[in-house]
Amino acid sequence: MVYLDLIFNLSLLVALSVVSGFLDKRFSRETRTGALLQGTLFGAAAVVGMLRPLNLGPGLIFDGRSVMVSLCALFFGPWAALVAFALPAASRILMGGMGALTGVLVALSSAGIGLAAYFPRKQQSDS
Repeated sequence: MVYLDLIFNLSLLVALSVVSGFLDKRFSRETRTGALLQGTLFGAAAVVGMLRPLNLGPGLIFDGRSVMVSLCALFFGPWAALVAFALPAASRILMGGMGALTGVLVALSSAGIGLAAYFPRKQQSDS
């Protein structure tokens, strides 16, 4: 069953990249609309991944949320990162439980890490 969950999470990432490419052609990532749409796409994919996590052991799960949020922030900037963070954070709060605070902090730190790499990358490409 572990393999099925891993395949599901990886196929979700592949589908996300394909749809993101289509969105990027239609709505430029330089516009606020494009960034918000990308953030919604990445955030929704993170929520879907959270609903079917990879269970590595009792209490030890991997759902790809941190990867999706940080990649969204890295490639699409702060507006996209805000939305990509908000959707899985709200979902994790609604799920409740002991790990709710940790789950929200993981999403927040992932957005921060992505943005920490986004700004130097953007300055370098603007030069």
